[in-house]
Amino acid sequence: MASAQDVLGVAYSQLGYYAPSDPEPGSKYGRWLAALWGEDWLAGPSDQVWWCCLFVIWCLDAAGQDCPGFPTFNTDLAIANGASPRLVDPYDAESGDIFVCRRFS
Repeated sequence: MASAQDVLGVAYSQLGYYAPSDPEPGSKYGRWLAALWGEDWLAGPSDQVWWCCLFVIWCLDAAGQDCPGFPTFNTDLAIANGASPRLVDPYDAESGDIFVCRRFS
């Protein structure tokens, strides 16, 4: 099992990566899941496939950490696939928590 620091270290290694500047179509995180699932559409382009959740699951995978409901490209799908979210106040988040914020208009 990976530690929170392991996952954060993987995430830290990606500082400076910007999908729209990637010379290949889409994001490397979308291309990773597209190859894993055989779903070419997940590869992008990066302005059509939101890659925030893709980035999180890529980091978890790269650190060797399984997570219920993942991999997925969508937080709603993660919940449908077995993730069991706890609704907590953001101020109560702890090291190792994955914080997903939804904004409703």
